[in-house]
Amino acid sequence: MTRIKKREALDYNSGKNFFKFVSRSGKEHGYKGLGVLLYIFKRLFYYFFHLIAQFMPYNGMRVFFHKIRGVNISSDVQIGVNVWIDEAFPDYVSIKENASLSIGCKIIAHSVPHPFHQGRLPSYVAPVIINEGALIGMYSIVLPGVTIGKGSIISAGSVVTSDVFPFTIVRGNPAELVGKVRMKPHELEEIKSVGEK
Repeated sequence: MTRIKKREALDYNSGKNFFKFVSRSGKEHGYKGLGVLLYIFKRLFYYFFHLIAQFMPYNGMRVFFHKIRGVNISSDVQIGVNVWIDEAFPDYVSIKENASLSIGCKIIAHSVPHPFHQGRLPSYVAPVIINEGALIGMYSIVLPGVTIGKGSIISAGSVVTSDVFPFTIVRGNPAELVGKVRMKPHELEEIKSVGEK
């Protein structure tokens, strides 16, 4: 699994000119000069793989196509139909062992507001980490820079704007703590040992 990058500032949208957009976007992904042409083709292929991944009837194929796009996915991950994982920066998303993303979830790793909002809203990309055993409920949205704790549950239709502690249940828009997940004895010991450090 590749190392997750840190939060980085992005340029604001530079208007309606396709070539300016491609040049700016290519630079953000490390492509310059003629390399931007490679970036265009790569981005088109990844977009195609993303469409396929969303509607595959078999989980293994959905996981496979998201991995091809650069999403960091561990073993035994469940990804539901019509799950949208960041289009432009899939390599900023990490999904750990036994995590589950239910139908229609959206995992967003970047925010690029219209230039009108420059100075009001930040333009950035930040890693999203969904830890081991986390469950993201149907049609939930996870925003950039959020870490979902081990074994936590995000209720259906929630909008997660900040980190979620391990073994907790959150719900709403914005998602707020509503309960705790029952832990197994070895998980309790693990949480205690982390708290003591």
